[in-house]
Amino acid sequence: MNYRDVILLTWVYGTMPLCVIQPFYGLVMFSILAYNRTQDLTWGETRYHRLSYWVAVFTIIGFVGMLFLGRAGLKHLKDGRAMCMVILLGWILLSIIDAINPQPGWWKFSEFWKIILIALMTPVLVNSEKRLRIMFWVIALSIGFYGVKNALIGVPVIRGPGGMLQDNNDFSCALVMTLPFLYYLGHSETRRLYRTGFFISVPLTAFTVALTESRGGFLALVATVGVLVMQSRQKVLALVMAPVAAVLFFILVPASFIERIETIKDPKDGSSQGRLQAWGTGFNMVNANPMTGVGYRNFQLAYRRYSGDPTQTVRVAHNSYVQLMAESGYPALGVFLFMILLTVIKGRSLQKRLRHIPELRWFSNYSRAIEASLAGYVIAATFLNRAHFDLLYHIVGISIALDLLAAQAVYRLRKEAEEKRIAEESGLEEDGPPEASSAFPSPVV
Repeated sequence: MNYRDVILLTWVYGTMPLCVIQPFYGLVMFSILAYNRTQDLTWGETRYHRLSYWVAVFTIIGFVGMLFLGRAGLKHLKDGRAMCMVILLGWILLSIIDAINPQPGWWKFSEFWKIILIALMTPVLVNSEKRLRIMFWVIALSIGFYGVKNALIGVPVIRGPGGMLQDNNDFSCALVMTLPFLYYLGHSETRRLYRTGFFISVPLTAFTVALTESRGGFLALVATVGVLVMQSRQKVLALVMAPVAAVLFFILVPASFIERIETIKDPKDGSSQGRLQAWGTGFNMVNANPMTGVGYRNFQLAYRRYSGDPTQTVRVAHNSYVQLMAESGYPALGVFLFMILLTVIKGRSLQKRLRHIPELRWFSNYSRAIEASLAGYVIAATFLNRAHFDLLYHIVGISIALDLLAAQAVYRLRKEAEEKRIAEESGLEEDGPPEASSAFPSPVV
């Protein structure tokens, strides 16, 4: 066991009791282990330890304790996005019970309910503006680390760091989803060093997407950058700079990436033909079982039965939407899409409400980051089996926390304005509130 293993194991196991005492700490640790895959940066057996699993277990114990002691509530479950996650979890459970072969579903269901539970815990634990900022930093730096690292190395990325990011296509999806977080954190930080660091990491992360040579990742990157351009307050400048950035991008990326992207327009490409066959088979599955599909994690097991050609190669769905509806039915897909749509709608509504409140502009920046991140996922998911992607559900959970905290901030500002008005009308002299001091500086407002 080398020093990296010792340091990581000491940190994780040594501070695990804090996950019970302070579940938010557990949420942060779980996020680092899930998205940064720090255990995969060690050289010994630590990478095979189920660190994130045990952190999740201890965090859940601490969270249940908070509920039992009355230190937290579940009012956020009334939010439509939270209800969608709960319904989706229940419907997938139903699809396992009604599956052709329930065993694979039961084996993997423990992972999915953990993902949903962490997402539902997030709005409760992220109960302050400081904690919200910490979560954005954790996600941005955990995945952005690899965006910067691989770009500086400059060699093709055959596989990601591990876990949900091990496949190069999944890795590119996570990088694209993280890119808006890096961009808007750069706009929201007060310290020049932080702003510069985040802005530099944006093109480097985009370059790493190219190094993965993922065609789906490239299309998702284009969609995400397009959303960022449309969100810009200086749209004319952004529209002028976007083509320039695109030219520089294609000049700098490896020739192998260009060759890979050019195959997108080739309808006879073997990979494209395989995807079309898999999608057709997926529709056959759901049309034969419209309510619950063939069962969670049963796509490949049922493939030949519904392919129409018993000799055809067994494939994965290569599409998150086809995967979800084929395995769990049309209702599951409807709930899933509605969850994403509702997150975007509520985010747009939040941005509209805060449009004329410059003190809370950073809330709008965070909301735009989530919207652009979801745009990247929606496109990447068309080519990936990632209907159960950890990062997606976590971001939806963070969006709920963002709305709740923004509403509290608006109420606070209105209350302060009302108190000031009353004081002025009564002729009282009022000193302004003391300047806040913190080792953790506030975002730009």
